[in-house]
Amino acid sequence: MNNCKYVILIMMSLYGLTSCGGSDCKIEYYHTNHFINCYRDWSSFKLSSYYNVIYIYFDYKSNYYYSEEIQILLNKNQSKDNLDTFNKLAEKNNDIGYNYKASYFPGDDFRTTLTKGVTDINITSDRDYDESHPAGTSLNDIFRIAAYSYAQFLNGSDQIATDPDDKTLGAMFKLCSRLEHDDLLLIGSNIRIEPTHTSNVKHNITVTLTDEEGEVHSATVETDFSAK
Repeated sequence: MNNCKYVILIMMSLYGLTSCGGSDCKIEYYHTNHFINCYRDWSSFKLSSYYNVIYIYFDYKSNYYYSEEIQILLNKNQSKDNLDTFNKLAEKNNDIGYNYKASYFPGDDFRTTLTKGVTDINITSDRDYDESHPAGTSLNDIFRIAAYSYAQFLNGSDQIATDPDDKTLGAMFKLCSRLEHDDLLLIGSNIRIEPTHTSNVKHNITVTLTDEEGEVHSATVETDFSAK
């Protein structure tokens, strides 16, 4: 499979693009003034590994804050406080300039980002990864991150999306060492990392995230890259 197809499949899995059959599977449309229609609260995260891929999972009991448009579309019983929280986050991120008809396919995820942005990611192992990466040193130049990054379309950016309903907007797949400051500030809540090359021993891989408030969060998972 060539790299282009590989990246597309990764991003489809992150966004939750699904397929189904039957009369219930039809596209619905709604009018929205927001590029992002859902925010997910978080204070911690966990890791899981499958083959060479490590998944980052945020709090399972997270609060979700929806736009009024989504609240109406899905008949969500959202409190006024939660709606106020969404509106404050939208204003903070300057997400108030859009005006378009958005599509929703039952089973898909809405464009969602975290309430607190991430300013830094660091990946380490408790064992030597290779000759250039002894235990405890950063593996950011080895691991790639796959996620959706939306800051480029907000915060007064001049890159306003010409088709804001495009589900592939913000797709990011790059080395962690090449991330720029804004790449993680408005990031989707589905994140995965994987190495460009593996190490034939078991590792305890630790991922450390620093949020925009300066708080540091870490999680560790045992990964056997030699297991195929």
